[in-house]
Amino acid sequence: MGDHYQTLGLQRDASKADIKNAYFRLAHRYHPDHHNHVDAAARAEAARRFRQAKDAYDVLSDYHRRAEYDHNLRRSSSSSSSSGYRTSSSTKQGNRQGGASSSSSSSSTSSQHGHGGSRSRPRPPDFQRVLVG
Repeated sequence: MGDHYQTLGLQRDASKADIKNAYFRLAHRYHPDHHNHVDAAARAEAARRFRQAKDAYDVLSDYHRRAEYDHNLRRSSSSSSSSGYRTSSSTKQGNRQGGASSSSSSSSTSSQHGHGGSRSRPRPPDFQRVLVG
C-alpha cells in the first residue's frame, strides 16, 4: 500500500491546502490522458502512480479518514505488525460491497472505531433513536 504522505511528498503535519496542491501537482503529472503518446509500460506506470495519488488524496483530504489513517499508522509503527490500516481498509471495502469480513481482527478494528466499518460518520445516539423509533 505505501505511505500516503510519502506518496504525495508531504510531512505528517501537512495542511489541507498542502495536500490539495500536492495531489493536483501529481495528478497533472501522471494523468493517463497525458501519457497517450508513450509505450504501454510507461502508460501503465503513470496510471498506477495516478491511482496512488488519488487514493492518498481521498484519505488525507477527509478529516475522519485521515484521523483513522494516522491512528493506524502510529499503531502499526509502534507494534511489530504492519497490517493495521489494511485490515480496516479491507473491512470497509467488504461492507461497501455488501459482504462481511470473517476476520476477527477486522471486526475488532471496526468496532474499536465505533462505526462498524461504514464510510459515513457515526451518528449521535439521539439521531439513531429517531430513525429506529
